[in-house]
Amino acid sequence: MQELVEYIVKKIANNPEEVQIREKEDKETIVMEIFLSEDDRDKIIGKGARIANALRIIVEEVARKLEKLVVMKISDNCSRIPKKEKLKTMEVKDEDNAHSSPI
Repeated sequence: MQELVEYIVKKIANNPEEVQIREKEDKETIVMEIFLSEDDRDKIIGKGARIANALRIIVEEVARKLEKLVVMKISDNCSRIPKKEKLKTMEVKDEDNAHSSPI
């Protein structure tokens, strides 16, 4: 699912090279955190959160087929993930320093 979200977000973002996604999965839940520039964060959320809601609907449908619950956050601080650290599953830490917007 991380690849799907990354593909969609990079196609919308003005700075696709700065888009980074962390995904943590357990038996019942998938937690995804999307990191991008502040300008792109506002663009991905969209006017009236339309784009974010559309992305959430797509991801929820995929998660439903996997019989999982999905939680997504959009953060404007992409410096929190080192470029080399693009693991598929990773713990989400230090959320107090991020400016996150849940979808």
